[in-house]
Amino acid sequence: MIKSAWWIVYYEDEKGNPKFLILKRYALSKKIEWIAPKWKIKPGESPIDTAIREVSEETGINPKYLKPEWFVGDLEIHLESEDKWKFDKKITYYLLKYTWDPNQIYIPPKEGYLGIYKWASIDEVLNLVSYQKLREIFFNAYQKILWKN
Repeated sequence: MIKSAWWIVYYEDEKGNPKFLILKRYALSKKIEWIAPKWKIKPGESPIDTAIREVSEETGINPKYLKPEWFVGDLEIHLESEDKWKFDKKITYYLLKYTWDPNQIYIPPKEGYLGIYKWASIDEVLNLVSYQKLREIFFNAYQKILWKN
C-alpha cells in the first residue's frame, strides 16, 4: 500500500474566515480537477514532515509560515481497472495554518499540476472539489477551525 500525506492548508482572511488552498491538476483519468496538495511519504519521514516539506516544495511557501494544527483523518483508496491494474493508497490528512501573505505562493506547472491555485471558502471547496471523501476531509478541517475559535 502506498502511503501519502495530504494537507489542508488554510489562512484566515481579514474577517477571520478560513480560506483553503486548492490546486488544479490533471487526474489519472486526464480530467482537470481541484484537490489539496499531496505526495508520497518518504521512508523514515513522518506524515507531518512530509506535509510541510511538500507544501513548501509545491507552493514556494517558507516552512516557517506553516503551523501544523491537527491530524484531520485517514482515507484509504482502492482502485482496480478492467485490465487488472490495482492501486491501494492510504492518505493521512493534516491541517496546516499558513501565517503569511496568501499572495506569496507559486505553484509550478509540474507533476500534473497546472500552476493554478485558489484560496477558497468552505462553500467554494465543497462546490469545486469533485471527490466526496476529500470534501468530507475539508469539512472536518473547517469544523476543527471553528471549534478552535
